[in-house]
Amino acid sequence: MKIRTRPNGLARRLAFQASRLNPRSNLLTSLANRYGTDKGTGRRGHHYTRIYSELFDPLRDRPVRLLEIGLMGMRHDGWDDAKLRDTGRAHGLDAPSLRLWTHYFPKGEIYGLDFNDFTAVQIPHCKIFQADASSPEQLQAVAKEIGGQLDIIIDDASHASDHQQVTLGALFPALKPGGIFIIEDLHFQPEREPEGATKTVDLLRRAEVAGEFRGSHLTDEASAYLEGSVERVALFDSLLRKRPIHHRDAFGVLWKKG
Repeated sequence: MKIRTRPNGLARRLAFQASRLNPRSNLLTSLANRYGTDKGTGRRGHHYTRIYSELFDPLRDRPVRLLEIGLMGMRHDGWDDAKLRDTGRAHGLDAPSLRLWTHYFPKGEIYGLDFNDFTAVQIPHCKIFQADASSPEQLQAVAKEIGGQLDIIIDDASHASDHQQVTLGALFPALKPGGIFIIEDLHFQPEREPEGATKTVDLLRRAEVAGEFRGSHLTDEASAYLEGSVERVALFDSLLRKRPIHHRDAFGVLWKKG
C-alpha cells in the first residue's frame, strides 16, 4: 500500500492554512487529548494534530504500519522513576501515543520504540521495542525485525539533533515508497545537545530548499540515500502557548518518493 497524499500540493496548502486550521474539530485531536499526549490541544499541547489529521485521515481504514520512537514525555506521571529516564533504566507504565494510534488506525500495525523499558505496557495490535536512538545498528535491527515497509515513522524521542539525525539515516530506508517520516519538537533541544552539532531544523530547512542533506551526524551514505529518496520536506509550527508561530521550527515532514 502506497500512501497517496500528494506531498507537493498538501504541504503547500498546509503551509498557508496551518495557523488557521481548527484543531478542536477533528477526531485525532480528541483522541490525543483523551490519552494525554502533547500532540493535541491539552495542557502543554503542541496542536500537531491539526496537521496530522490532514495527513492521516485518508488512511484511517487502511492497514497502516506505523512506528513511533519515544513513547512518553518526562513530565508524564507514568514513569516508575523519571529521574532514570535519560539512563535507559526507567520503566514506562503507559504509552499514550501508541494508544492514540491504535485507536485512530483500527486496522493498523502499530510499533513503539524507546530507550527505556516498556514491557509492562500491553496494548492490542501493538508491539514495543527497546533500543538506543544513538545506535544505528540497534535501530536497523528493530526495522529488520518489524520487516520494514512502514507507512509512517514518527521521531518523538530525545529531541537531540544527533539522535534525530542518526534515527533519520538509519530508519528512512524502512519506509515504503510514498511513506512519511516525521521529526517532532525541532524547537526543543535538551541540555545534552552535542557541541557543534548541526541543528536538525537547519538541516531540514536546507533540504527543503536545495534537496541537500548535510548534517554533523549523518553519514555520507545516509546523506546520499536521503538525497535520492526524499520527494519533499515541509516544516510546521507548534501552537504551544508563548511559542512564536510562523517560524516553521516545530516539526518536519519528509515524504519518500513513490
